[in-house]
Amino acid sequence: MITLEKLDEKGVHDVFDDDMDNSYQAKDGEQVVGYLNFQEMKNGSAWVEFILAEVEGVGYGRDMIRALFDLGYHTITGTSIHGPHYFWLAIGATFYEEPDEDTFDGMLFELTLKNFTEAY
Repeated sequence: MITLEKLDEKGVHDVFDDDMDNSYQAKDGEQVVGYLNFQEMKNGSAWVEFILAEVEGVGYGRDMIRALFDLGYHTITGTSIHGPHYFWLAIGATFYEEPDEDTFDGMLFELTLKNFTEAY
């Protein structure tokens, strides 16, 4: 089971260093398996700014998103560039525009707990 704890030291990535108030480390027991930068929105959803798994392809990203839902959020939103958007699609996210490899500002997505659960 993954838990999210406030990140208390800089040096992981610029995104986390620049926004320590919203940066978390994801731990499986005592092992850090990734990092998440998110903030709670007024509507009770979470806006994910950045997710970083220590090892890709083993499920840590999915497990971090599960931990975020376990905190009580009903929807997760954010933006993703082409490439990483495949992760979001695989876990059930819906993009508001057709993912395009020429979009460099990121594409807006929404992930509901229902869609996340159905993806697994």
